[in-house]
Amino acid sequence: MTGALVGRGRDCDVFEDGPGRVLRRLPQHELRVGGQPGDLIAHLDRHPNNVVLTAGGPMVIDWSNAAIGVSGLDAANTWLTLTAGQPEGSAVMRTSVTAGRRFFVRRFLAATDRAAALRQLHAALDIRLRDPNLSTGERATMQALVDRVT
Repeated sequence: MTGALVGRGRDCDVFEDGPGRVLRRLPQHELRVGGQPGDLIAHLDRHPNNVVLTAGGPMVIDWSNAAIGVSGLDAANTWLTLTAGQPEGSAVMRTSVTAGRRFFVRRFLAATDRAAALRQLHAALDIRLRDPNLSTGERATMQALVDRVT
């Protein structure tokens, strides 16, 4: 399924400058499955670890959470994930993510349709809170973001 959705040559030019460019393009990467406003495929787990740079170009992986959605839903979900996600790994990895988080969130929001994401932020929070793998801290941070910006 991934090869059909993100194929060779599609948006590849934006990935040449490294991972920071991935976040600039992904908010605009909506895949239509029909002609109606709600006929979009929402990945619902977009973050840097789910974009693999291959010899054939970038590939978005891990489509297990994908669903039909509306414009802004994927961006809202990514906003929540980038803001609150706590990666597993070494102390160095966790410290690096914390230090770079504001930069990545700002870059992401500058490149996305923020108004569309804001309209879908409550729906994205409802989806994210159903994830049994979220920590108590991640849940609280996501809820605080929604409370602060809506």
